[in-house]
Amino acid sequence: ALVAPFLVLMTPELTTQLTTKNAPWGFFLQSEHDHKALRTHLRRLMNIEILQTKERLFFRYYDPRVLWAVLDGFEPLWLNHFLGPIQSVHTTFPQQRASDFEPMLTPYRPFGYEAFTPFPIEHTHYQAILAQCEQNLVDEVASMVGDKDKVFSKALVNQLIEWEISLPTHIKRVAQWCSDEKITSLLNFPKPWQTLLSNTQYPADYRIMRLQSEVRTTHVM
Repeated sequence: ALVAPFLVLMTPELTTQLTTKNAPWGFFLQSEHDHKALRTHLRRLMNIEILQTKERLFFRYYDPRVLWAVLDGFEPLWLNHFLGPIQSVHTTFPQQRASDFEPMLTPYRPFGYEAFTPFPIEHTHYQAILAQCEQNLVDEVASMVGDKDKVFSKALVNQLIEWEISLPTHIKRVAQWCSDEKITSLLNFPKPWQTLLSNTQYPADYRIMRLQSEVRTTHVM
């Protein structure tokens, strides 16, 4: 977080390498501003405030799996402020998409942009971003457990969130245990696991550690 996001001047070799990389490494951008001004703007965007609740959050907008949900949710004026010195954006993973945001921003760009710290986000916009994050998590879980239609993966993610287990690292850990035990439905989700994970009087990290200990003990025995 202290150095993110990384900003690198592209070379033909690096462009080729990143274009073919099947991982969420980031995104390409084009700007006429110098490195310092551009990086200052990018770092400023990592701090947001939900307008309706005044909640302040650390925001990894540069993850290409959520970037377009972020950009598509802005009204033109606020998109102009958010992009600031950025003229165009291009992602290659998980989707090939690029935009210079014209003609949408044509009326605003001649007048520059305003810098906000933290950057204000509407609650409905933030909810749409969270929905995209949840879908990304379902996709990851589906890949881990071999769930092609993603029915079990979506049910598992939703159930864990209902049990107040919402950190992606925790959810993916449970998914890995499901994969190891060949669990493909909530109907055959082990009762002891359910009892432990659903006990919300204990913090989520404690419940995950307890289950990890039990899973390891079972495997050793």
